[in-house]
Amino acid sequence: MATLIHNSTPTSRTPTFKTTGCSTYRNTTEDFFYSNNPEELAYSHTADAGKWLCRETVRGTVQLYTWHHNKVSVNGVNKSINSTILIYNPNSFAVDITISNQGVTSMSYNTTGFSDYNAWENYVNSSSSVITVQSGQYYNIFNRQIPYNYVFGVVAKIQIKRSGTSTVAGVTLFDIAYVSNSAGATACAASTDPLRRRGNGNGFYQTLQFGTLEFANSTPQAYKFAASVEGVFGGDDCSDIIDESGQASGLLEGGFGQIFVVRLPIKNNFSTAKTFKIFLGSIGGPSFPFAYLGSDLAKYGQTDAFKYIDIVNLGSIGSGETLTEPFSIVIPASAATPYIIGAYPV
Repeated sequence: MATLIHNSTPTSRTPTFKTTGCSTYRNTTEDFFYSNNPEELAYSHTADAGKWLCRETVRGTVQLYTWHHNKVSVNGVNKSINSTILIYNPNSFAVDITISNQGVTSMSYNTTGFSDYNAWENYVNSSSSVITVQSGQYYNIFNRQIPYNYVFGVVAKIQIKRSGTSTVAGVTLFDIAYVSNSAGATACAASTDPLRRRGNGNGFYQTLQFGTLEFANSTPQAYKFAASVEGVFGGDDCSDIIDESGQASGLLEGGFGQIFVVRLPIKNNFSTAKTFKIFLGSIGGPSFPFAYLGSDLAKYGQTDAFKYIDIVNLGSIGSGETLTEPFSIVIPASAATPYIIGAYPV
């Protein structure tokens, strides 16, 4: 039986990269509210200056993911800001919003290896709560104060239904930052980076079916993913984000905010049974290996490029046998892609 590995140390490896036999599927019936543009916030991006960071209409099951850096200054004075996700109910009826998973980040930009993997852990392990928003009303969630030069974000999953029923409903979500006036926003902040996204994506829950890795020697084998050019899925494993303002739409390189279900078949072509381990890392820059399997979760801090973390112990596989043990991973903020997943015999 497969188990997660909690005490792995970064290891240099030179895997043989495979490129064939892979397919991927995303549940595109779910929405994905994504806000990472602008990432570095100035006063001109705040509600005090008349701007929201992202606004989208969403319905049903929705993943929320935001990531920003507070660099707001007013007349030369560095400012703490308030961050909130604002819900507006445009319907003629009340809606119930179940927050089934949630985690937040707020940490100094000067922290070595800053990321949101702790928020992801809270997301996986959180309990649900329900709020009701009346017709025509606004409601704030994840409202908190962010010190100057802090990175911050939200990862959460919500379900929106007509109050008291199982009927799917929609609302408008705003990602807002403000110093003192939360109600001043009338338009979207200008995009600051053509490669960063904001908007509503076509799903977030992604199955990665990798080709079978066959082993007759000890050389590690691996795949690249979460990158359109080098990844084996050609970017099909990354959500397409459509920005209501028309400024920051495009493919979500890196797959941040998404959940990946990994299916990596391993075949033992040795003449005897062998134990196999699966590893994660990146060749694009740092990685933050993170996986969960059943009720167990393993997470690691910043791992340098071309270093790999053993994350899953598959146990013994008999001679001539093939084993696939599905597990889930995410790619935390500040990681770089293409990400690498691979295996080797112990």
